[in-house]
Amino acid sequence: MVTDDGAVEKRVLEFGTVQSREQLQVLSNYLTRLLAEVPIREIENRFDRLTGVVDDVGADQIQTVACEAIRLLFCRQEDDAEVRIAGTENLLASSDFTEIDRVRSLIATLQDRSCLAKEFRRAFAHGRTQVLIGEESEATASGNLGIVATLYFRDRRRAGAVGVVGPRRLDYQRIVPVVEYIGDTLTQMLESSGANHA
Repeated sequence: MVTDDGAVEKRVLEFGTVQSREQLQVLSNYLTRLLAEVPIREIENRFDRLTGVVDDVGADQIQTVACEAIRLLFCRQEDDAEVRIAGTENLLASSDFTEIDRVRSLIATLQDRSCLAKEFRRAFAHGRTQVLIGEESEATASGNLGIVATLYFRDRRRAGAVGVVGPRRLDYQRIVPVVEYIGDTLTQMLESSGANHA
């Protein structure tokens, strides 16, 4: 899968039926026509509509296989994303997290890695650097939190994201440039690493 910002994601799909090289090429062309320029967040809706067509008697086999491919690619659990968290003790030392209910909510949010991954994927569909505040995001609503995150790249493709979690009243004017600087530095390091191994 290639997004319009150059990000590439490779996944191995296991189909229920054997597909020849020619059938896979036809499938690839069909999915490209079907999903080109469709925002990732809207693909699941298109999948639902396509599933309704496939359920009709006499539906084309390519549509059936396309539905299976879309389900495998996009309608998946978010627990396959790797989310690392460090420095939680710094948050707990903040005066914003002195109430036990707020601390519990914070810890529950940080432990729900799949929710964080899902929210980041949704947010980064709108641009490289994102600010999630309070009820704008499922990940921040429960703990009255704010998150600033940015993407970093390797070979002009998304390599990951880095961010800062804090109370809703973070100093965003100061935090956003710092997070972007870290993202730029990681990108430069990865580019340099790639050049050294070329």
